[in-house]
Amino acid sequence: MNINKIKESIGVLRCKMEKTHLTSTEKGFLWINNIVDSMAVCCLSYFKEKCEDKKISEVLSYALDLSKIHVELTSKIFIKENHPIPVGFTEEDVNLSAPRLFSDEFILLYLHQVANLGLVFYSKAIAMTARKDVHDFYKECISSSTELNSRTKELLLTKGLYVRPPYIPDESQPEMIQKIGYLKGFLGEKRALTALEISNLFFNL
Repeated sequence: MNINKIKESIGVLRCKMEKTHLTSTEKGFLWINNIVDSMAVCCLSYFKEKCEDKKISEVLSYALDLSKIHVELTSKIFIKENHPIPVGFTEEDVNLSAPRLFSDEFILLYLHQVANLGLVFYSKAIAMTARKDVHDFYKECISSSTELNSRTKELLLTKGLYVRPPYIPDESQPEMIQKIGYLKGFLGEKRALTALEISNLFFNL
């Protein structure tokens, strides 16, 4: 998604801000969003200063613009509500002239994980928020995070850096559960991990 398109959408969202008070859930998600994105602005600004790979730098610029937009809009929603703005991170919390600490490849992997975690956070937020301006904000967040995920994944694949989850053997036929044994391994005989258990372990690692 184009950054200018996102800014246009956010301009529309500002006009749609409702008079309904923010719920505890909406306040909580917006508060965390503001602080996390203020930290992201610091990290991504430093990475942008040091990155030498042109394609990775372009994705960095996209991610940095998104974080700045998120901080701006969440702050404006709180101001509209006469609610205090979170005390997040500022330019005083990062030294852009510090020596280079991370490779461009690490930066790309970091960006991909940021996109993945963003999708998890935003999908939960959109499921639990009802006020239209907040709901629409998280729709935009999911759309832009999906774009960031696609861009970083494509670059990782191109550079041979994408780490795929483990493969498991193909089965010749469906296997039925004979009895529930989720505690096997702790008590009694061990059982094989399910595909989704492997997926979640891999994602968390």
